[in-house]
Amino acid sequence: MPGDYRVTLVVDGKDVATKSVRVSGDKDMPMTDAERKTWHDTALGLHELQRVANAAADAVTTLGTHVSAAEALVKTAANVPAAGKTALADVNTKLADLRRRLGVGQGQGGGGGGGGFGGQQANTRGQLGQTKGQIMNSTSMPTVQQIRVAGELREDMVKLVDDTNALIAAVPAVYDALGASGAKPTALKPVGPMPAAR
Repeated sequence: MPGDYRVTLVVDGKDVATKSVRVSGDKDMPMTDAERKTWHDTALGLHELQRVANAAADAVTTLGTHVSAAEALVKTAANVPAAGKTALADVNTKLADLRRRLGVGQGQGGGGGGGGFGGQQANTRGQLGQTKGQIMNSTSMPTVQQIRVAGELREDMVKLVDDTNALIAAVPAVYDALGASGAKPTALKPVGPMPAAR
């Protein structure tokens, strides 16, 4: 943002030099300071949400390996409790939904891209990247629609983080229901926290 700043060079934990710096508004982006702040805050908010979405995608990818390991146990076990099979099927359904909403492929890794399928919730992570890119590549104030979409994406991310954390908590219980508590993978840390609204 335009304004006067103090910049300090730190080397090995010690302040070496301090200088005042004036940042001027970009002449190719003719906006008022208020408009520039809206542009900045909207882009930064989307960037922070994208960071959380990527952390959720990583967690979902890891959960996929944990669920695959549980499925392998079921295939080799002699007497699998019905409650364990039901719990595994439920987790698989939720995992597929989160993969779709985060744009994570069935195999390793993940990615953006893709919209909704047949009226289902769209790929929130991909939409975050697209909307942030549109705003960052613009030399004007975000449109009313972009600001509205940014707010909707924030709401979607709150639900996505809650759903991801619920699945993180549910997967170890599947191993218990299968009678394989000793084979439980290391518990994942919850995703989040969500950044403050801007």
